[in-house]
Amino acid sequence: MPIHKCILARKVIYSDIECAPEAKSTTVKIENSAGIVSPDRTIVNATIDRIIVENRKAREEKGNQVSSLEIPKKVNPFCSSYKKQIQYLDEQATQGNTSYVAGTIRQARLNIRKLRLEGNCYKNN
Repeated sequence: MPIHKCILARKVIYSDIECAPEAKSTTVKIENSAGIVSPDRTIVNATIDRIIVENRKAREEKGNQVSSLEIPKKVNPFCSSYKKQIQYLDEQATQGNTSYVAGTIRQARLNIRKLRLEGNCYKNN
């Protein structure tokens, strides 16, 4: 079904019926693809093959690379202190506390655990 673009008295009207005889009329072509143009399948296959070859060549040039996570060897001198502080906070948490005090203890324990992790204290427990 064609769509007609009618221009009459500087107003544009789109309609599926013919325009008035005094109006300037053009037919509008409607695309089914919503403006998306798909490439030809041979182009797609050629591109996929080219990418596979390029990736294979890049792997051969680089060789097998293995990434590793390097853990710092130096241990923080405060590790034993952090462990004692966490034990103390655990003892305090078992007491009857208000929600504010319990939240403060939880936050302090979280901060000390962060310090232990940053100081590489988990090697020596």
